[in-house]
Amino acid sequence: MRLRTWAVVVATFAVLLPGSAHAAAPLTADFTATDVTATNHQWYVTGTTTTTAVIAQHGTVTFGYPTGTSRHDAFFATNAPTCTPAASATGAVPAAGPTRAPWTASCRFDTPGTYAFVCQLHPTMTGTIIVSGADAGGDVGGSVPDVLSLGVGASANLGRFLLGVVADYTATLPTVVTHTMANATLTVADPSATAPGHLLNGAFVMAQPLQVSAGGPFAPLTSPVPLLTWSGPVSSENVTVTFKQPVAATDPLRSGAYAKTLVFTLSSTTP
Repeated sequence: MRLRTWAVVVATFAVLLPGSAHAAAPLTADFTATDVTATNHQWYVTGTTTTTAVIAQHGTVTFGYPTGTSRHDAFFATNAPTCTPAASATGAVPAAGPTRAPWTASCRFDTPGTYAFVCQLHPTMTGTIIVSGADAGGDVGGSVPDVLSLGVGASANLGRFLLGVVADYTATLPTVVTHTMANATLTVADPSATAPGHLLNGAFVMAQPLQVSAGGPFAPLTSPVPLLTWSGPVSSENVTVTFKQPVAATDPLRSGAYAKTLVFTLSSTTP
C-alpha cells in the first residue's frame, strides 16, 4: 500500500528587521579650498558650503586645492595633527605653506577635541574639525525574510500486509524543514472525516489506527500529532518521519490498496 502525503505551510508574519548599531561619527571628511571670487576664498567641506566637519577619533581629513589661481594652505596654530605629506614645523599643510593648485594632503586626528585651521594668506578662510571620542562606524545590518519552508517526500510505502500474522509494518518519509522564526512546530494530521487516523481501502477501514513518530514515541493519528518543536531558526534540517501500521492476526484485510492523504503543517506562534 502507498501512504500519500501533502505538505502544507501555514502562517504569515512580518519581515524580521535587523538590529542596528548606534549612529556614530564617520572616519573621514574632505575639505576643498574654494575661490568663490577673486577676493572671497573659503575652506568648505567638499560638496557643501559648510566649514565644520565632525569625524571619529583616529579618523582622517583630506585637504585639497584642485583648481584655481590663488595659493592656499591649512594652518593649525595649535594641536597640529599627523599629516601626509608631513605638516611643517609651524603646523601647516602643505608643509611649504600656501601653495598653488593642484595639491592634496591628509591628516589623521587621534585625539578628541576641536581643531581650527586657517589659510595663512587669507584670514577669513577658516575651518573647524571636531573629533569625537565615540567609537567610529556606521550602521551595519541585514534583514531576514519570514520563512516557513517544508519539504516532504512523495510517499511512504508500508509494503504488503500478511493475513493471520501479527506484525508492525513501518515506512519512513524524508522531510526537510527551514524556518526563520523564533519557534516552530511540525504537525501531521489526517483531515479525512471518514475514520480519521485509519487507512482506507474504499469503504473498508483498517482495524488499527496508523501511528507516526519523528524520533519519539509512536502516536496514533486519530488526532493531529505534534512531531517536533524548534526553539530557534533552522536551515535545511532533515527530519525522518516514521509510520507504523500494527496488524493483528485476526484483523480483517480487504484485497487492494490501503491509503490516506495526510497533511503536514509547519507553523509558528512567534515571528
